Amino acid sequence: MEDNQSTLSSFIVKLTLMLKDATAYPYISWSHSGESIVVTDPTAFAIKVLPRYFKHGNFASFVRQLNLYGFHKTSQEATACEFTNPLFRRGDEHLLKAIRRKVPKDPQDKELFNVACESERLMKDFADLRSKYEKLESALQQKEAEKQMIVNELMQSKQRQEVGEEGGSVSS
Repeated sequence: MEDNQSTLSSFIVKLTLMLKDATAYPYISWSHSGESIVVTDPTAFAIKVLPRYFKHGNFASFVRQLNLYGFHKTSQEATACEFTNPLFRRGDEHLLKAIRRKVPKDPQDKELFNVACESERLMKDFADLRSKYEKLESALQQKEAEKQMIVNELMQSKQRQEVGEEGGSVSS
């Protein structure tokens, strides 16, 4: 999936990551058949998992996103909800790039859709920039630590040299 991430929507990428996240497993997982996803305890899922992947903890918003990407609710029990999309199956990651957000038919909705798509693209760009910034920040901190270590070694070397010179002039 790594090669396809640039062509996948951020929602599908995040959904896939959630399903691979062992800490999310008690709340979201593949069905036994691998042809649907199951959200157990939607309330806990909204509190404990959604905020780690999205800017919200709203289960209804998550379901709306699933619907926009062609997922359909196949069952709803008091403690679990199951969703399916024929292109979203365990082990068939090559199909993910075919999952697209539904395009609205109303011109006003199309404008909102275009704004949402642009917003999603900008958020992805922002996340990419943040990741690059964090890597650069880490590299800078490492270089600062290396520089400090070299300065300390130079200072110690200079002190040893001065002590050596003082010791040499005393014996003359």
